[in-house]
Amino acid sequence: MNEKKLSQGFMFDTNIFNSILDGEIEIELFNRFKLYVTHIQSDELTNTRNIQRREKLTEIFQKIPQEKMPTESGAWDISSWDDFKWSDPNDHLREEILAEMDSRKKKQNNQQDSLIAETALKNNLILVTNDGILMDTMKRFNGKSIGLQEFLDSTKEMTVHE
Repeated sequence: MNEKKLSQGFMFDTNIFNSILDGEIEIELFNRFKLYVTHIQSDELTNTRNIQRREKLTEIFQKIPQEKMPTESGAWDISSWDDFKWSDPNDHLREEILAEMDSRKKKQNNQQDSLIAETALKNNLILVTNDGILMDTMKRFNGKSIGLQEFLDSTKEMTVHE
């Protein structure tokens, strides 16, 4: 029996990279899955205050096979000029996601999380996050979202054999 990579795509919330570091999870585990990232995850990791932790997180981020994609819209003072799509002015999905998250708990990084969630939603990716509010928000907008432990538990089931 030969293993082959799955075609389902995943997007990791920034907190997943912290969990990978803290849980000492083997990077090779992620080689079988198609992972997409935006500049948001990278920006958040490079803004980690603890220098040693930032270096370790950056190393993990760079080792995990990934495909970078632009966010589906931009946010002032957050988005990198070349790393977002100009959205239709009548499309308010990101603002709706942000409003939902803020109504549950107003956090400083809700803007970033709303960009990640919108990008995962519009690209039909499964968002892997340990943030309960973000996970619930994804599901409220008919997106797919799971926690890291659920992702890890299901990796055995997700392997496809010929």
